[in-house]
Order: sequence, then structure tokens, then C-alpha cells
Amino acid sequence: MTPARLGAPGRSPARSDDALAPASDAEPGLELARIRALYELTAAVAAGQEPAAVQEVALCALERLLDARRSAILLFDDGGVMRFAAWHGLSDVYRAAVEGHSPWERGACDPTPVVVADAASDPSLAAYQPLFAAEGIAALLFVPICFGGALLGKFMVYFDAPRQVAPDELAFAQTVARHVAVAADRARSAEDLRRSRDDLGAILDGVADAITVQDAAGRLVFANQAGARQLGFDSPGELLATPLDELMRRYTLLDEEGGPFPAERLPGRVALVEGRAGEALVRFRFAATGEERWSQVKATPVRDAGGKVRFAVNVFRDVTEERRAEAAALFLADASAVLAASLDHETTLRSVARLAVPRVADWCAIELVRGDGPATEQVAVAHADAGKVELAQALRRRYPPDPAAPRGVHQVIRSGEPELYPEVPDPLLTASAQDAEHLAVLRALELRSAMVVPLRARGRTLGAITFISCQPHRRYGPADLVMAQDLASRAALAIDNARLYGEVRRADERKSEFLAMLAHELRNPLAPIVTATHLLRLRGGEPAAGRVLEVVDRQVGHMTRIVDDLLDVSRLTRGRFELRREPLDLGALVRATAEDHRPLAEARGLALEVRVEPAPLPARGDATRLAQVIGNLLANAFKFTDRGGAVTVRVAREGREAVVAVRDTGIGMAPELVVDLFEPFVQADRSLARSRGGLGLGLAVARGIVAMHQGRIEAESPGPGRGAEVRFRLPLAAALAGAADAPASAPAARARRVLVIEDHADAAEMLQALLEHEGHEVAVAASGPEGLEVAERFQPEVVLCDLGLPGLDGFEVAVRLREARGPGLPLVALSGYAQEDDRARARAAGFDVHLTKPVSAADLARALGALVG
Repeated sequence: MTPARLGAPGRSPARSDDALAPASDAEPGLELARIRALYELTAAVAAGQEPAAVQEVALCALERLLDARRSAILLFDDGGVMRFAAWHGLSDVYRAAVEGHSPWERGACDPTPVVVADAASDPSLAAYQPLFAAEGIAALLFVPICFGGALLGKFMVYFDAPRQVAPDELAFAQTVARHVAVAADRARSAEDLRRSRDDLGAILDGVADAITVQDAAGRLVFANQAGARQLGFDSPGELLATPLDELMRRYTLLDEEGGPFPAERLPGRVALVEGRAGEALVRFRFAATGEERWSQVKATPVRDAGGKVRFAVNVFRDVTEERRAEAAALFLADASAVLAASLDHETTLRSVARLAVPRVADWCAIELVRGDGPATEQVAVAHADAGKVELAQALRRRYPPDPAAPRGVHQVIRSGEPELYPEVPDPLLTASAQDAEHLAVLRALELRSAMVVPLRARGRTLGAITFISCQPHRRYGPADLVMAQDLASRAALAIDNARLYGEVRRADERKSEFLAMLAHELRNPLAPIVTATHLLRLRGGEPAAGRVLEVVDRQVGHMTRIVDDLLDVSRLTRGRFELRREPLDLGALVRATAEDHRPLAEARGLALEVRVEPAPLPARGDATRLAQVIGNLLANAFKFTDRGGAVTVRVAREGREAVVAVRDTGIGMAPELVVDLFEPFVQADRSLARSRGGLGLGLAVARGIVAMHQGRIEAESPGPGRGAEVRFRLPLAAALAGAADAPASAPAARARRVLVIEDHADAAEMLQALLEHEGHEVAVAASGPEGLEVAERFQPEVVLCDLGLPGLDGFEVAVRLREARGPGLPLVALSGYAQEDDRARARAAGFDVHLTKPVSAADLARALGALVG
């Protein structure tokens, strides 16, 4: 059963006015004893003794000067319960029975003392009277312990006989209570401060950033756990116990660029000396290990009430991983740029190795697999000391790597898995060395850390990259390995792309060589056919023969266009197409080209209408190639328009552009075909019969030529059976003032001695017949050596020479003829090879003109007229 309260707040049980009535002055000896007791108590409080020591002095003083054998001090705990803090002469039973009870509520302000003069006769204490009787308590004094008006606890003084408490005794007891209150409050404040410090310490220890505090002399007086770790200590206590000069010897301080960091620029020093906040990026290089850590350091001054700086609070944010990640990202970006700069992978890899040193390694070596066997070739090696590159190469020649070694480059290539060596211990060098001299060299290289990563692309291991550090502060870890693998992946992809590009380029070269050879082989039989038809037309014949000649002429022209289109597409895709730009009137060019094609339109039963603005349309371009575009558009329109249809050519100015449009009333196109119309080999006629013919190259060539003139080409069709329009746009020039006059027709050549060197018998025979028909004296040779021999005997005035001759090719024939006859002998090259390289080579050999087979009679006549008059 819970004991009753000893008294209500502010009320004394059995309280009498006599108990609190003024008493006579105390005897001088008693007063002196009280003063002495209070002095001792004051000294104990002033000395900062523990609360228990102060409480003991207070209890003894009260008992001695109030003639009591028993006393106690009770204080509120954190839960608001008043509990015994110190006592004399009380049994455990009594203390357990009365603990927690108080005559005043917890929130009472400056309550008054309570006196129970006779405990046995006070009816409010009837429940406790047996307990008092058992304990021998006859009277009680309750004295509140207050500080700042707040109730902290109480003093209890117990008397063996009923008695009154004189005013001077009560005053003395209250004075003692005030001293105990001061000590208790100070102890509580100290405990609160300690708890606050502990809480703050726990909070700061949970902060990831390092925090330290320096006093005005620069000494460290506080550090959290992160601060200790970042500065290389196991605990804050170990750090704080280390003298400042010894602490500074543990590190080399560097700035962002790697130079010495001045001590006066340290943020803590700035805060203490200059009284302002400071910030800096500092690299800490640990003297013991060589490891480097980057910290963003901020310092803030803490001032006293007078404004004087007492402390500097330093906050260190470890940015080592961020800086390494930034450096790795920058390195990878630079490496990617290098890898993308060239398709020569060996040159590129050498650049990558040089880039890696010294940014991520002191050594970098790159090995590539050669063939299907285990052999590798070192294609790149770089070292921070250029003189050691030769040493590395000589070392590899003398001690080539063992393909069966259980670790290193060959094992990485075999397994496709990287190897990381944060440390390169001496036993590893010993196991890798092939003899004592080899081991000595390896030790002299001071290898500290290494990584070997495979070069893998599309499931194949192409080689490996080795990174080696010789510096104590650079130790490779998992993050470095990730960066190295990223670089290796990019490098491997670049190598594989270069390989694929090489294969495509070689295939393209083979294709171009094949097309050139095909054109040559097709032109050789075309040449005598063209010449023969021309001769037949010159000699006249039956009307039926004339019809046959028209058919042959038309088909030869068609075949020639196919060959030319094949070569033009090849030139365009390889970027080998050249333009000869000059000022021109686009309208006039279109009109002339359309008129050249009118006979073909009429032969097909088509109406051809040409609409050209009367005002000039100045442009700058290659007239021959633009005429080819117009011709291709017309030929395309003619081909896909049935007899009785119409083709309209329109040329107009639109802003700063000229628009040339060719519209037909032919078979039209489906929308999906329009999208791909300008791609090579795309045709509108996709039926099995392919009655329209052609390879689908004309529009692809047209697009390429227009694009090279900074123009654009497009097509549209309302749909199948509703015709189509193809149009291109070209930028207009300012004027035609600089336009060159159209070249005058070359005069017909007068009779000359002409040497024909041609190994194709039919072509030689037809060419000879044509020339003789024109009145020339002709000699024929079937090979290069024979041509030189005939030239010496015949003394020609002009030489027509095939380039692909047996025994001695046409280029060599030209060189020897120039040596023998000088520059005065006109030389004309005849060839089925029509690439620009072939023309350039012909000019270099000494030819004046290069004519592509089949050569029309008109072109041959113009060439001879221009050369020999």
C-alpha cells in the first residue's frame, strides 16, 4: 500500500505558530560554530567538490548544530521522483517506505520549510507513526532545496524527542540547503554539459566529414572519428595526444597542381591569424606509405564575447574518390578522342600508351595477338622516363614472355579476365624472373603496383594492356581496374572497327578494281563497234542497214551509259569524284541538253516541252556533269513513259535558287518507292520482266553530282499510273560576267601520219579504217615494243596508244617516246580505264590527251584537230 504524503504543498503537518516564532539570539559560541560550519561548506562548494562530498559536509553540520542523530537529502530524479541522495542513521525499511514522498509538488516555487514538532501526536501522520516509532523518530524538519526558485529536493532532519525548531536554527538549515542547491545545480549542469558533449561527440562521430578544433595556439583540442581516420589515426584520442610538430611531419602538403602547399595558406591558420573563414583544396601525401588523399578543407573562427578568436573549427571533406573519378573520366574522354582520331590502330594505341603515362601509370605496354597462336606483339610501350622505353624493349627481346606463364599478359589473354596487383611483392618478381640477372633488372625497376586487362571485342580477345606504377603513393585498386577495363573496352572496339574498316576498304578497293576492269573489258569490244557503225554510215548502204545501224548505235550508247554510271557511283561513294567549276547559264545549259535529247524522245513517240525563263540563271558548276544530271533525268522520264506520253522540262528562279524540274506522264511510283528512289540499284520497274531495263544508277549519280554543287534533289509522284516529277535545286551565282565563252569547235585535222598502238585487233582495224577514211596515213602496232619500233621507222606526227598493252604498257611507251622525240610529238591515250587516277597517271607519263573507249568519231576528230591542226 502506498504511504500517504507527509504534508500538502506549502502546509506543515501539526504546524504551530510557536515552531516558527522568533527565538532569542543564539549563544556566541553556537553562532561561531555555525559560521565555521558554513565556511567549511562554502569552501567545499567553491572547490568544486563532488556533490556527494558537499552533501556529507552539510549533513554533518546540521546534525552537529541542531543536535540530531539522523538526517537525509532527497533530490528529484529525471522522472520527477524524489529519491534519497545521502543519509545518516536511517534503515533501509524506512527509506523504502518514505522515498518518493514530498510535502511540495515538483513545480512548487520557493516553498517554505515544514516542522513536525511531535510526530506521534500529529493525526495526519497516523499511518507512519508505527514506522516513526520503530525508527525512534519523534520530530521532523522539512527544508526545501531550491535554486533559482525551482525545487530540486529537500533536507530531512530527524529528532529523537519532540521539540520546536528555533528561527535561528531554521535560518541556518535554509542556508545549508542553499549551498547544497548550488552544488546540486552545478553538478546537474556539469552532467548536462557532459551529456551534451557526449551527444555532440556521438553526432560528430557519425558525420562522414572530418572535424577538428584548434585552439588559439594552433593545438588540436577536438577531433571526431572521421578526422582521426582521415589524418591516419585509429582514434581521436591518439590524434589529440600527438604533438603538432610530430603531426605535421607525417604528411607532405601539396596543392592541386602537385606543388608545396604553404603553411600560412592552411584554412585553420587563416582562421586563427586573420580571423576569417578560409577554404582550400589540399593533397595530403602520407610520408609512411606515399598514399595521397585529397581534402576540401574549410575553417571557421570562433570568437569570445570580446571578439577575440579562441578556436578554429576545421571541416575536411575527403574528395579523393571524386578527384580520381574526375581524372579517370577526363582520361577516358581524352583516350576516346585519340582512339577516334585515326583508323590506324597501331598508331592510335601508341598514342593511348603515351596518354596513360604519367596520368595513370609510370609504365604502359600494349600487346596484340598475332595470328591464331599464342604469340603476341608489343605494339606500344611508354614510360615516364623516356630512356627506360629502350630498356623495356631490350628486356622483352632478351626475356620474351612465356606463353604458358600462370599469370601476366598471356594468362589474361587466355582467360579473358583482368589481373590486379595492388602490391608487387618480391616473391612475385622472383617467380616471374627467368634468371638471376632478370630478377635484378626487375627489382631495379621498382615496380610497386600493376594491372593487366584484356582487349576484348565481339567475344574475341585481341590482346592486353599492362599498367605499372613505380611510385609509392600510387596503388591500384578496384576503381582503377574499372577505369582500365573501360579504356581497354574502348581500345578493343577501336581496334576491331579499324580491322573491319580495313576489310571494307580492301573490299571496296577490290570492287573498284573490278569495276574498272569490267569497264575496260566492256569498252574494248564497244570501241570497234562504234567505229564500225560510223564507217558504215559514212559509206552508205541499204535502208535496212541504216535501221540496223540505228539499233546498234542506240544499244551501244545505252551500254556505254551503264558503264559510265557504274564508274560514277563508285567514284561518288569513294569521294573520288571531281568537278571542274566555271560560270554558266543554267537555263541555257538545260535548254541545250534537252534539245540534244529531243531525237530520243521523238524516237520513243514522246512529246518534249522545255520551259526556261528568258532571263539568265547564273550558276557556278561543272557544265558537263550538270548536263549529265539533266540527261539522266530525261532518260529516266523517257524510259518510264509509254508512247504517246509527254515529258516537260521546267527551269525557274525561286529566291536565291534555280529549280530544274522534269515531269512525265508515265507509270508513276508508289510512296514507299519515292523514299529510296535515289539509292543505287533502286528501280521503279520491279517486275520480273524488267521491260524498262537499266541498273537503277542514273538517279543515284544525279543526287551525288547535285550534292557536290551544294544543291538538293527530290522526287514526287501522285501514285502508280499518274506520272512523276524529279527536280533539283542549285544556288544561283551573282552574275555571269566571268562566264567563259563556249569553246569553239576544234578545226578538222589535216592529213597526218598517225601511229595506232592497240593490241585489240578489231579495235585497231576499225580505227585504222576510220583514220584512213579521213585521209590520214596510218601505221598499226599490236604491242608496246612493236609500237616503239614502228615509231622509229614510221616517224608519226601523232600517236594513238592504248594503255593496257602487252610487253610494255602504254605509260612506259609514252615515257620512251618522249625521251626519243621530245615534247613535240602529240600523244593520245586510249583506254577503257577512265578513273581520275588513270588520267593523272597518263598526264604524268607524257600523254597530251586521254580518251575513254569507246571513242566517238567526233571526239577523235576534235582531239586530233586540237593537237595537230
